[in-house]
Amino acid sequence: MEWHTGITALWALILAGSDLRRRRLPNVLTLGAVAFGLLWILWSGHTWLGGPWWTGLMGLAAAFFALLPSYAVKKLAAGDVKFMMAVGVLAGASPLLGIYLLAALFTLPVILLEYLLRGQVQRKTPFGFGIGVASVLVLLSHWPPPVFPLGS
Repeated sequence: MEWHTGITALWALILAGSDLRRRRLPNVLTLGAVAFGLLWILWSGHTWLGGPWWTGLMGLAAAFFALLPSYAVKKLAAGDVKFMMAVGVLAGASPLLGIYLLAALFTLPVILLEYLLRGQVQRKTPFGFGIGVASVLVLLSHWPPPVFPLGS
């Protein structure tokens, strides 16, 4: 595992814990990562995790447009969208579908447990928890195989 991947995994776990505990994803960690990812692309010519620069921009845009409808109908919070955009710009577009699908699977038990313990579900789901855990698993396992191969 490269150190870039380890730092990204740690960042994702910190955000997952924050969303689970406080239902809040701090802008300094989400928008800060988006800004860092864009600056890294400008400086190095590739994404933080080594993909071609254009996959980072595609990942940013894909995450935004994929989660925007759920945000518009108030099923997700803005922090969830910013978190996924940060993952997209740091890792590129390739892992986003796997992260998105696994995030939904990891969020479901949290919602069910909340319902069992409280008898209701809060209006906004802790999707950031799912994004964080799914990001760690996908990035550390290199699953799914990249749609856009890393490198030039």
